[in-house]
Amino acid sequence: MFDEVRVRSLVDDKPVGVADVRQALGELATVGPDDVAIVFFAGHGVVRRDGEAAILTSGATASEASLEQHSFGWKVLGPALAAAKGRVLLLLDTCHSGAIQQSLVASDGQLAGELLRDGRAGAIVFTAAKGRQVSVEHQGHGDFTRAILEALHDPDTDHDRDHVVSVAELIDEVTRRVADGSHGQQMPWVARRETFGDFPLAPAP
Repeated sequence: MFDEVRVRSLVDDKPVGVADVRQALGELATVGPDDVAIVFFAGHGVVRRDGEAAILTSGATASEASLEQHSFGWKVLGPALAAAKGRVLLLLDTCHSGAIQQSLVASDGQLAGELLRDGRAGAIVFTAAKGRQVSVEHQGHGDFTRAILEALHDPDTDHDRDHVVSVAELIDEVTRRVADGSHGQQMPWVARRETFGDFPLAPAP
């Protein structure tokens, strides 16, 4: 489907800091008008003292000083996404740990709302949950992440049988899987799906 696929991964087998995230996001500046970029984060979302919803990196703890140093939000994401000239699909599977005070927990919807508030017209935001729902994790993956992986490997995700998984088909299938698996307790949330209309993401399995 694409002439070239470039992958940049940051995982916690070694510490990942805000500088690493900034560097990886900087590569979005090379995304051209005919390109598709998928940005995916899985981890914990909090509200920092400055009121900004943010995603934690490896070194973060529940202290305010640590949250300031080891988290990032729209001030990091916004300029990077804006630099991409093509389509951007932002996937957020953020949850929280029991070690973080409840007053600091950010909903996925709040983080997505901050991303959209600045008028970023080129990004479609698809998050693991809406409102203050918890993003559930089982056996090493968040349910949202697991649903994405399963949907991309299931031929039935290609609803119209055109041999391509589109963004609309992925969103529909992931939403159904997460909602059914949680008995409606966790509902993925979509923002600005109409920005680009529907577009292909991957060959159908």
